Amino acid sequence: AALALSSGRSLEAVQLYKDALKQAPQDPALQVNLASLLVQSSDSNDAASGLRMLESLKNDSAVGHEAIRHLAFDAFRKTNFSRAIPLAEQLVKAPQATVQDRLMHLGLLAATSNTEFRGTLRGYQQKTGTNVQEIFELSRWMLAFRGANETMEWLKTLPAKVSTNLPVTIVVADSFLGQRNWTGLQQYVGSQVWGDLDCLRYSF
Repeated sequence: AALALSSGRSLEAVQLYKDALKQAPQDPALQVNLASLLVQSSDSNDAASGLRMLESLKNDSAVGHEAIRHLAFDAFRKTNFSRAIPLAEQLVKAPQATVQDRLMHLGLLAATSNTEFRGTLRGYQQKTGTNVQEIFELSRWMLAFRGANETMEWLKTLPAKVSTNLPVTIVVADSFLGQRNWTGLQQYVGSQVWGDLDCLRYSF
């Protein structure tokens, strides 16, 4: 099913998950995977079935967090913000919250011009600490949705050992590009070595 899904064959993946559930009808992982596909269906009956499955899994100890994530994303996709925001808040408060959960939460707050957005963003910036991958994900989100100036302001506050190393340094370079700061961009990338990604550095 995972192979079919990665190849864009979602209908085939749905059928494979259904077949697998016949063999293991109580498997919550199979249930949440099937539900996450059904809820995106253009068939209203399938979509409703997927929602019911996800709702029934919200409190499951193994897949509850993932079920809530799919419910929140579905509500976000449908611009049902009054439903999506409480679900996203539930996600980010959980011990197993991921950076993607936090980015969805930020996206919802931004989309609704929520007054809590600015403080929440600062809190998430602090939460990343020196976690390079989380800094990369958050800064990339900021560049896409908040712009180059705001992103660069934050990146400048980070330790050089974080901001000048991969993959965060790519976002720094993209921020120079977004600011149309050609001189700063050339000086910045010209002094760096990106190893296997040097071909990308030369493209700036």
